[in-house]
Amino acid sequence: MNILFFLSLLFNIVGLIYFVLMILALSLVYIIFVLAMNDFRKIDFYYEEGETIDTLGPFETEDKAKKEATSFIAQWQGKESVRLSGEIYLDTNNKYYTDIYIETIKKDCSIYFNKEKVNVK
Repeated sequence: MNILFFLSLLFNIVGLIYFVLMILALSLVYIIFVLAMNDFRKIDFYYEEGETIDTLGPFETEDKAKKEATSFIAQWQGKESVRLSGEIYLDTNNKYYTDIYIETIKKDCSIYFNKEKVNVK
């Protein structure tokens, strides 16, 4: 419908004004899109080294706690340039918990769990 009106207006001076306004509007939409995508891609990383990111649990066994911690660390590996570590501890109610914390912040990161490198596929 818009194209039909544009073609009908093209034969007089209003069509030229419409064409210029259409180009300006499309340019404005493109600029807003580029700025929005630029802000979307920025990663706000406010953590410091040694800071605990999350506590996972409770778990019935130590193996489940280690498995969930490894999964969590693997998800973060692709998103951030940090080296994460985890510590498993037994609470007073005989449940296992895992504290995930930032070991180092750097560009080339690896996954570590209790100072032992974990290979995640």
